[in-house]
Amino acid sequence: MRLFAGGLGVGDWTYQIIIWGSQQIIINFSASWSTPCRSLAKDYFDLADKYSSIIFLTVDVDVDELPELSTSWEIKATPTFFFLKEGGQVDKLVGADKAELQKKTAAIFELISAAAKS
Repeated sequence: MRLFAGGLGVGDWTYQIIIWGSQQIIINFSASWSTPCRSLAKDYFDLADKYSSIIFLTVDVDVDELPELSTSWEIKATPTFFFLKEGGQVDKLVGADKAELQKKTAAIFELISAAAKS
């Protein structure tokens, strides 16, 4: 399990994703004041424990305070989850849909498993 949190700028995020390169990453753009974000937090952490080969990031973002980050990542609501493989976005989930988050996380894990078998 790898969990990170912080208020990085757009350039910082781009740089960090380049560093992680071929790793699978799930980024959770969350807001501490958001009830849906808080209600899904435990489930997100449980997924991080279950899928330790995936990097799980949590970013507490206030769209009003970080407009550049919100615009560049097209964050219109929280929570918003981005699923990245080899630095590119392969999926996105907007909203606190626990079942869909589990499904998309399992799918990204399958990409890892398939790549390991080849």
